[in-house]
Amino acid sequence: MRTQIKFSLITMIVLLLSSCGGGGGSSSGETTEVIWEGDYVVGNLTSIDEIAGYTTITGNLIISFTSLTSLTGLEGITSVGGYLEIAWNDTLTSLTGLEGITSVAGDLSIRDNSALTALTGLERITSVGGNLDINDSPALTALTGLAGITSVEGNLRISYNDTLASLTGLEGIISVGGDLEIARNDALASLTGLEGVTSVGGSLKIDFINTLTSLTGLEGITSLEGDLIISQNDTLASLTGLEGITSMEGNLIISDNDTLASLTGLEGITSVEGALHISNNDALTSLAGLEGITSVEGALHISNNDTLASLTTLEGVSSVGGSLEISYNNTLTSLTGLEVITSVGSDLIIDNNYSLTSLTGLEGITSVGGDFFSMTSNEVLCKDLAFDLESQLLDRGNVFDSTIEGNNGECL
Repeated sequence: MRTQIKFSLITMIVLLLSSCGGGGGSSSGETTEVIWEGDYVVGNLTSIDEIAGYTTITGNLIISFTSLTSLTGLEGITSVGGYLEIAWNDTLTSLTGLEGITSVAGDLSIRDNSALTALTGLERITSVGGNLDINDSPALTALTGLAGITSVEGNLRISYNDTLASLTGLEGIISVGGDLEIARNDALASLTGLEGVTSVGGSLKIDFINTLTSLTGLEGITSLEGDLIISQNDTLASLTGLEGITSMEGNLIISDNDTLASLTGLEGITSVEGALHISNNDALTSLAGLEGITSVEGALHISNNDTLASLTTLEGVSSVGGSLEISYNNTLTSLTGLEVITSVGSDLIIDNNYSLTSLTGLEGITSVGGDFFSMTSNEVLCKDLAFDLESQLLDRGNVFDSTIEGNNGECL
């Protein structure tokens, strides 16, 4: 009996050893998963040594406020169940050590690393479950290292990187679930690298880039579920690159682009579900590019465009859901182009257009839904034309408060 028991124990031990293989791995050579439950904060070399051997972090991996120069020692980590944050590491020059990571379930945030020049080390990451933020890294010159990423479930934001000259490295990204924002990168001359993006689940924002001359690189985007905002780009001369956008669900805002001469590139947009604002574009001479728009569900504001001489190309717009404001356009002489508009959902404001001599273009309006009608300081406009339009609208049953003054042009 004792002999049988002894034989059975030896047999079980042999079977267990053969199933485990050598060194804790499987017989096929697969790496054993070793899990760290919860968050892990890397603050120094000692904390790197402590996490060595772990492959999975179920929570967040935070690398911040360190004096490290590289992340060598973290090579075994393959997945992060929360967010990966690399921030405020003044001496960090390299992300070497993160090569093993293939997935980040939450945000991937790299910011405020003053000595970091490249993102090499992140090549194996294919998807980001939250936001991808590359911000405030003044020495970063390229995004090489992100080429494996094909989708970002949250926002993609690249901003305040003073020496970033190229978006090369983002070519693999096809979809962005939230906002796509490229802003305040002082050396960026091109958006090349974003060609693969076809859909944006939030807003598209390109602003405060004073070295950008065109939007080439955005041609693949066909739909936006948020706003389209192009603003404060002092050297932007063209909207070429936006031709693919045919639908958008938010506001269309083109403002404060000092050298933008036309809106060519927006021809594919047929309706604006939010507001349409064209303002403070000093070199804009026409609205060519807006020909396809037939409805604006929010406000329509055309203001502070010093060289805009004509509103033609807005002939397709038949209704404005919010206020209609045309103001401070110094060279605009008439409102021709607005003839098809029959209703304005809120206030009607025509103010401070110093060359305006005619209200031709407003005769089709039968309904003003707001409480305010303003026609002021159009210095060469005959005041009788303003009062005639007011009477026409009141006769059609509209009720509003009026301000009509400072229209001092000769009445023939």
